[in-house]
Amino acid sequence: MTTTSLAAKRTMTMVAWAVVLLASDLPNVLWDALVGGVPAWLFWAKVAFLGLFVVLTLVWTRIRPLWRYAVVLLCFSGPSA
Repeated sequence: MTTTSLAAKRTMTMVAWAVVLLASDLPNVLWDALVGGVPAWLFWAKVAFLGLFVVLTLVWTRIRPLWRYAVVLLCFSGPSA
């Protein structure tokens, strides 16, 4: 395995984990713990973030293999009960 392919895999892994944490309920929990009460706009901020992530995966060649993952995350980011 070459150094560049190892670096590309590491980049994809780090980006994927960062996105899954930012799109999860973690921001809601942190906001509720630190500020109190989750604002309604936080959901739409996550949706916008995931939309930008889809575009970023199509533009940045190093993370282009994550574009399907980004679309799935965007599709599953509906409001939870």
